Amino acid sequence: MSSNFDFLQGNEDSMGYFRAANFLEQEYAIGNYASELTSARKISENVVKFILDQNYMDNDATFAQNLKAVKYHHLLNQQLVDLLYAIKQPGNEASHTLEQYNKQDGVAALQQVIQLMYWFAKTYCDYEGEIQPFVEPAQRSLYTTSERHMIYSLSGDNSDGNWPRYTGLEKVAEITAVRILAELGDIRRFSNPNKINAFVGIDPGRYQSGEKDSNLRISKHGNAVARKILYRAIGQIDLAAKTSPCHIADYYERKKQFSQTKGFKKIAIASIQKLLRTVYVLIITDQMYDYNVANNNQKDFCRN
Repeated sequence: MSSNFDFLQGNEDSMGYFRAANFLEQEYAIGNYASELTSARKISENVVKFILDQNYMDNDATFAQNLKAVKYHHLLNQQLVDLLYAIKQPGNEASHTLEQYNKQDGVAALQQVIQLMYWFAKTYCDYEGEIQPFVEPAQRSLYTTSERHMIYSLSGDNSDGNWPRYTGLEKVAEITAVRILAELGDIRRFSNPNKINAFVGIDPGRYQSGEKDSNLRISKHGNAVARKILYRAIGQIDLAAKTSPCHIADYYERKKQFSQTKGFKKIAIASIQKLLRTVYVLIITDQMYDYNVANNNQKDFCRN
């Protein structure tokens, strides 16, 4: 058994959960328990949305409101409702506090998600097997060469020695890079960067090409978690640019300097689009990031 969640494979409705659960196990394996608890909460939130959708009910409210709706309309038994609350509460705390979590917390979260996913597979995916004994995840490489390239392009981590060291790349925390990867999945499945924008929910809102901007509203119909992580990543890139130059940070700072408003959110969204186009080109063409190329020839480097 390669994963405690192998039973989720082979069904279209559960494959997304399988990928998310695999990252959950990896977060546990590297000791990033706070992030693991947050990811567990995200999985359970999506299960609740799925349940409401299956019952032809609105699921656009908050997790708390959706869970109350499930409970009020008796869509689940009390045991499952309690399980969802047991996953939700630590995930909320991990997202909003600096509290440290330990291995025991990580094991508890994993076992709760296994229980939830087993119920999901049997109820909605026609899974007929028995739940397997829990196997503690060991740290291992869960990434393809292309995925490791993406993480490296974002974080500059060369701990596995796969990529040459160089300066002048987008530098975000490795955990942030992994979470971006977890939300985007295999970036090669997108035929062009604009489809990534649509997936994230920043289309066609503010399209930036070279130095020309169009002031439009973003759709916000895509992956809200990915938008939030990418928004934070722009801030990390901007801070890292003080010691490691980056064309995205250059653009972000230049636009802020000439902005007529105090808010920089639209500029950050345009910067996210530039980041996603850059990462897309790096992965599809198997290039290494070069600050000089990106800075002096952005139209060619980031061409859709």
